[in-house]
Amino acid sequence: MENHQIKIDHETLRRWIRSSGHIGWQRTKRPHRRHRERRSAYGEMVQFDGSHHDWFEGRGVKCCLFLFVDDASSSSHMRFSPTESTENAFIVFWEYVEYKGIPHSIYVDRHSVYYEKGKETEFGRAMRKLGVKIIYAQSPQGKGRVERGNRTLQDSLVKEMRLRGISTIGEANKFLKEEFIENYNKQFSLDDDFADIHRSEKDYDLRNIFCYEQTRQVKNDYTITLTGKL
Repeated sequence: MENHQIKIDHETLRRWIRSSGHIGWQRTKRPHRRHRERRSAYGEMVQFDGSHHDWFEGRGVKCCLFLFVDDASSSSHMRFSPTESTENAFIVFWEYVEYKGIPHSIYVDRHSVYYEKGKETEFGRAMRKLGVKIIYAQSPQGKGRVERGNRTLQDSLVKEMRLRGISTIGEANKFLKEEFIENYNKQFSLDDDFADIHRSEKDYDLRNIFCYEQTRQVKNDYTITLTGKL
C-alpha cells in the first residue's frame, strides 16, 4: 500500500485481518524446558563423565579428564587419564570410592564403557556388585551439571596448568589433588548442609570388583585357555 501512498496504522490492519478470518502473525512460543530438580542428599546421585580435550595445549599428550559432580551439592572430584577406557574408569572410580564412599547412583552417558545393548559391561558389573544404580542420560543436556563443569574446566583448569607449566598427566593429577579440587569446590559447590548417604567401602573387596571377569571351562588336565593360550 505504501507504493500507492496509502498509510494504515498497525492496529487497523490487525483488525481487518482478524475480521477476514485470518489469524495473522503470532509469536511462536518456544517449548519450556523443565529443569530436573536437584537430589536432596549428598551421594544420592553423582554425574560421571569423561572429557576429551587438549588439556596441555600442545605441551603434552591429549588426554581425558574424568569428572564427578554430586547432583545435590555440585561438589566435584576429578582425575586425568590417558583415555576413557574401562580400566581407567575403574581406577578413577576406585579413587572416588576411597575418598568419598560409595554413591547411591551414578548418571552417565551411553559411552561403550558404561553401556552395551543387551549385555552388561564390565563397568556395569562392578557397579552392580557395589550396589550402585546406573542411570543413563538420554541426551548430553541431561547431564547439565557435569557438562557445564567440563566447559568451565576447559577454560579455568587449562589456564591454571598453563601458568604452572604442567605438561604431564602425573603432574596434573598432583596439582588436582593438592590444590585445585579444594579451591574449585569452594567456588562452585553449595554450602547447604546436605545429609551424606555415601556408603563405606570397607565391607567390599575392591580389588576383586574393579577388575575384568571372564568365565572359562577347566579342562580334564586342570588347565584353562585365555585368548587362545593355556
